[in-house]
Order: sequence, then structure tokens, then C-alpha cells
Amino acid sequence: MKEQGREFVHEARTEPWGQTVARFISPEGVLIGLSYAPWLHE
Repeated sequence: MKEQGREFVHEARTEPWGQTVARFISPEGVLIGLSYAPWLHE
């Protein structure tokens, strides 16, 4: 996504409770959050 010019607020990081999150700004200026919760994929 970075190579496509997305402006990241922060890249993927693992929070203390185990969820992985990343946030970026869409081309329209909207804050988008991506997350992965491992306990939902067991």
C-alpha cells in the first residue's frame, strides 16, 4: 500500500492485548483502520 502512495498514520503494530493494527489515510482523506485479532481465527 505504501508503494501505491498511501499515507500511513502508523504501520502495522501489535497492541499489548495481541491485536495487530495499522491506520492510513484514504485518497479521500478518510482515516482507515485495519486490524487482525488472532483469537477470532483460532
